[in-house]
Amino acid sequence: MPRPHYRVKKYKHPRLKWVVRSKLSGRWERKFFETKGDADTYVQLKENELLNQGKEGATFPTALRVEAQLGNERLRPFGKTLTNAVDHYVRYLEEVGGSVPLKDAVEKLIQDRKDAKCSDRYVYEMGLKLKKFCASYPDKSIAEITTEHIASWLAGLRLKPTSTNTFHRDLSTLFEFAVTRNWCKANPAIRATKAKEVVTVGILTVDEVEKLLKTASKKMVPFIALGAFAGLRRAEIERMDWSQINFRAREIHVQKDQAKTGSHRIVAMKPNLIAWLTPYRKLRGPICPEMHRVLFDQDRDRAGLLEKWPSNALRHSYGSYHLSRFQNRPELAEQMGNSVKVINDHYRKPIPRKDARRYWNIKPPPRHSSRTIVQFAAA
Repeated sequence: MPRPHYRVKKYKHPRLKWVVRSKLSGRWERKFFETKGDADTYVQLKENELLNQGKEGATFPTALRVEAQLGNERLRPFGKTLTNAVDHYVRYLEEVGGSVPLKDAVEKLIQDRKDAKCSDRYVYEMGLKLKKFCASYPDKSIAEITTEHIASWLAGLRLKPTSTNTFHRDLSTLFEFAVTRNWCKANPAIRATKAKEVVTVGILTVDEVEKLLKTASKKMVPFIALGAFAGLRRAEIERMDWSQINFRAREIHVQKDQAKTGSHRIVAMKPNLIAWLTPYRKLRGPICPEMHRVLFDQDRDRAGLLEKWPSNALRHSYGSYHLSRFQNRPELAEQMGNSVKVINDHYRKPIPRKDARRYWNIKPPPRHSSRTIVQFAAA
């Protein structure tokens, strides 16, 4: 007859007078009862478990068994098992364990962009946005950030769609960077819906552009002319040097480290732009004077435009009047460093042909263009 796995013995205790002893898992275990009948019943149940499930089943803690049963019930509607759930969570823990704090990831991205010689302004503005995001999740690793975290945070900013999407763009850049470093498996920002932008392009009238140029401070004329008649972005002009303007070839070379798109492009110079730039022509040196933003505000105020200035007014005026006058969308897209789709989306408003002709005939008065200049070999 096989030896019983459980033994019932008397125990000296005021209330618990019987004990059941077993040694299934390599060490002695005891359970106490008030009556011998309770002890015998327990032994019978455990012997049946041994018979049906083996030693592993009999030694499985009751609380853990109940937890497993409840977990299995919760997974059943999804067609998943406890093993599936454990595998998924272990992968998550492994991912988080190999990650870095969100704050550290941001600092490393900023340093990476500095090392890549990105513009100071770009790096600074990206840093401001990402550090603001970090402040909302100070204790999380970058692998713990989900699409829901990003979506709710962006919604909480309560900004205009365009501004919200600049935050979205920089967050996406951060997570793409993290993926390349194996700090997270995927970019959660991709699945966060972008804010819907309503494209509204505001432009200046021909008279407003003419008045702005003719009343502007001498230092700011090249800045305004390049925006109005070459369609350069403000940041591109701010980074530009006179050596990039080839008067002989009538071309402006926008370097890839200056362009928003990160690609080099050549912008053709129209006759009226050459007329405005020629009196200020130099061999080299920055085009923008010191404190140019303050000077620009003063110029716009002097022209009565400061309070009603549309966003990107000079660049959008260039695009609108260029399309009306020359009717060439691919060429305009190339000049502006955009796609034809962007041109179609932004410049739908028809501009009268007579206004377009007037725009491209805005030239400096004779006294302006006859100013003495320094002669030198063409750049």
